[in-house]
Amino acid sequence: MDIFSKNDFDKEGINFLSFEDDFSIKDSNSIIFAFNGIGKTSICKYLMTTQKEKCAFLDYYTKPDFTGKDMYAEITTKITEIEKIKSKIDEIKNKFMIKNYFKSDISNIDKAKAINEDFGSYYRDKNPFKLPVIDEKIFTSVTKCVKFEEIIQLMREYEKIKNINNLSLEIHDYSKKFLLEIYELIEKNCDNNLKECPVCGTKNIDIFKLIEEKKRELTNLSESVFGDFSYVFTKQKCEQKKAIEEMIEISKSIDIKTLISIYISKFDYDTYRSLYDERQKLDEYEKELKNLETKRDDFYKSMSEDKEFIKENFETLYRKSSISFNDDERKITIQLPRKYSTYSTGELNELCLIINLLSFRGSSKDLLIIDDPLSSYDYINQYRILFRIADTANKEKRIIIFTHNIDTINIINSQRSNLFKYYYIEKYNNKLCLNKIELKYNDSLLSLESLKEKNDYIDLLIYRDEQNNNNFEKHKIFHYDRPYSCHPLQNDSKKEHKNLSNFYFIELIENLKNELEPTKSFEDNIIKKILYICGIRVWIEKQIFDYIKKKNLSDDTCKEYEKKKTTIDKVKCADKIVGFKEEFPNFTVRKINIKKVMLNQNSHFKSQIIPFNYAMNISFDDLVFEINEIKNIFKRNIQNN
Repeated sequence: MDIFSKNDFDKEGINFLSFEDDFSIKDSNSIIFAFNGIGKTSICKYLMTTQKEKCAFLDYYTKPDFTGKDMYAEITTKITEIEKIKSKIDEIKNKFMIKNYFKSDISNIDKAKAINEDFGSYYRDKNPFKLPVIDEKIFTSVTKCVKFEEIIQLMREYEKIKNINNLSLEIHDYSKKFLLEIYELIEKNCDNNLKECPVCGTKNIDIFKLIEEKKRELTNLSESVFGDFSYVFTKQKCEQKKAIEEMIEISKSIDIKTLISIYISKFDYDTYRSLYDERQKLDEYEKELKNLETKRDDFYKSMSEDKEFIKENFETLYRKSSISFNDDERKITIQLPRKYSTYSTGELNELCLIINLLSFRGSSKDLLIIDDPLSSYDYINQYRILFRIADTANKEKRIIIFTHNIDTINIINSQRSNLFKYYYIEKYNNKLCLNKIELKYNDSLLSLESLKEKNDYIDLLIYRDEQNNNNFEKHKIFHYDRPYSCHPLQNDSKKEHKNLSNFYFIELIENLKNELEPTKSFEDNIIKKILYICGIRVWIEKQIFDYIKKKNLSDDTCKEYEKKKTTIDKVKCADKIVGFKEEFPNFTVRKINIKKVMLNQNSHFKSQIIPFNYAMNISFDDLVFEINEIKNIFKRNIQNN
């Protein structure tokens, strides 16, 4: 049964990846090898989201937190992160409790009562205050008219301010509607003694008198509200009316929350912006906390599906140990046979892995998906962990492992050669394809040995590696001092290498297409990548050698160049040759140094001829990209030719 296929690629969360039509992950025991950056993690996360109800999951993102004392170890996850987030949330909540700000202005019981009466809803509110969005212009206009010590008084008068604004609107309403009606009445030769309100139809009312009364009411209310503010009373009598009108106009754009925000910002707009941003973070932190708590709960649930089954089997595997589960604190406690302080991280991680595997075995789920089980483990623990995983897998309880570590396949194959099927994800023409790795018992993928007798150039690499001799003449096939061909190797009883040439590598690079088409064979693809990685090094050296010959440089220059053993040393030599940078304007030693891993360069002899591991961990698309970038470094200046 397919659990993931090409049909899933356009789904939310993974639609940035593209797959070949036959891409399909089967519901069976399998190990899927993938290069870093190719999309393995995205596929795993997608499966964890979409297959959560059907499958169990084990990944290196959900690392357990270990704490312990004496003979006990406690296992949980996300506790440290949760506590940090909670601390940040508490800090922000405390900062935005309005009660704390009003307290600073309370000097006696009467003031406390007054504050409680005027701002009770905010004063007693246990939720942190949420600042509204305030335009800087409005903020500045308020602070211009009101001093800091007057802001609470302005907040106290807020209900009266609302009445002022209502009166202003009412007068405006009457005036506007009355004028419209009066024009119509004039047209109809209306009686001058109008006694009916054109707005509301009320009988026997003097509209002009009503408006005048409203205006007087507005003036009296405005003076009683704003007259005590320094912005008004410090002005001349003739200017006070205008100052009150200004304050009325400003009050139309504010509410009590705006005033509180200005107050707690100490009348400074930058402080307000800082507080606003900090308050916004509270929502983010609470969302993050919820996410962490969900992960913690999921982690605990995944490790405690069948507590009795786990306890029975765990205590059989680890004699003199016992295990208990705390559902309230989402915590697992293990009684150890020796002191907690003597356990290594690897040992503790293995304990956690065993509990996860036992939980899977005791659960109703029949498929476990594991992402990179060997991440951060040493070699001995890699064997121990994979043995535990292999011991869990069977026909009823199937396991799919995603990994970027080829040792996962090698170790499993050495222990249980027929239990798992092996696959690898390749990237070609920006599409991912899934191919099978055919592997026999005890085959090795850690050296070139598994490729022996499948390609003459690979055999020469193997033969050179076996010689352990820096004077081996035929290594020149993998460099370029001049055209070189290799004849049958003396003392090579296993195979003859006939007519091999360093020019073969030059042609590979010169004729490179924008895509390198992979085959279905894992081995053939690795061979092809190795040859191209060897080839780009030979090609670089030829560019430098040809320049020296073309310019007829002195023999001393040629001799100095030929003394250099590695490509990077030859590049450094070229950097000092007169006119070389004018010929290749994109060239710098630093650019080549960045590609040092790709070129497999080091002073150690063997590292120059075995680009195998690099080939194992690069896709065809990335390989073409890297080669073209290097070729661009040696793009010639047209004017010089």
